[in-house]
Amino acid sequence: MVLCRLAGALPVGRRVIPQMPWRSSSSAAAPIQACRLFSSSPELEEPEVLFSKEGYTNFVILNRPKALNALNLPMIRAMFPEYQIMEKANSSRLVILAGAGEKAFCAGGDVKALYLEGVNKAGTQMRKTFFREEYQLNFLIGTLRKPHVSILDGVTMGGGVGLSVHGHFRVATENTVFAMPETGIGFYTDVGGSYFLLVCRAIWAPSSGSRESASRA
Repeated sequence: MVLCRLAGALPVGRRVIPQMPWRSSSSAAAPIQACRLFSSSPELEEPEVLFSKEGYTNFVILNRPKALNALNLPMIRAMFPEYQIMEKANSSRLVILAGAGEKAFCAGGDVKALYLEGVNKAGTQMRKTFFREEYQLNFLIGTLRKPHVSILDGVTMGGGVGLSVHGHFRVATENTVFAMPETGIGFYTDVGGSYFLLVCRAIWAPSSGSRESASRA
């Protein structure tokens, strides 16, 4: 895989993760604490997003493998300031985004967390906050002046597509499963899906919610 060529690597199952000192985002610690309830994990045993740097290369790893790296608000708030730093830093010349575990890059937004928030009075506002900040992160990635490479190894759906498709490069593997499944429950594609899928001339996928393999993507 690409990660092997860019840094010393440690195999984890079939996935290869760079072997380096990972860290969580210190700048995002307060926001993560403030919105801890907006996560399907009652206690965070380890950071949900890992950041590291080797030479001029920045690595960002979505670290919720048990939840197929589903995207929640704490993850968004951890990533946004880090991407802002990488955008401005002269020592950052490449960003690589990948998912931990053996099954998924990112299966989309954390629907369970969104549902759980919906049962309390703040649910509506929190859902608006989630989508607003998710789209802001998508825009930041899409306008990043540094080369951005997403490794789509495994399930890549919904919000995971939004994190990857707006960047400069996407690497599909034999395990990639690409889809915008929200159309199956009556929603139209978000995260810019109505634009990028049409540009890719992929009319069937956004309208049907069908899943595409790497050979068809």
